[in-house]
Amino acid sequence: MAKVVHQDVSAATTNQVSTAEVSTTEEVAKTVDEAEVETDEQVAFSLQEKEEKKAHEELMLAIIDADEVLQARVAKLYEDKTLSKDDRVQRLADLINA
Repeated sequence: MAKVVHQDVSAATTNQVSTAEVSTTEEVAKTVDEAEVETDEQVAFSLQEKEEKKAHEELMLAIIDADEVLQARVAKLYEDKTLSKDDRVQRLADLINA
């Protein structure tokens, strides 16, 4: 009798471990799939951001090219060596948006 109980406990333990392993494998596969989807979405979002940034840069350059007064102001802005790059960028944005 003790041997049968031991075998049943062993079988039950093996079954539980196997079930746990299957669950773990399924969970890992799901996590990997989700991570791949997130990575694909992140890459797509990053590419979209780059495209939007490039389009915005082209628009800003077109605005500057179309306005002679703005061109002169931008030239003065870049002649001012006392400005940091961040200050210059901010002032450039202010000029374009004005």
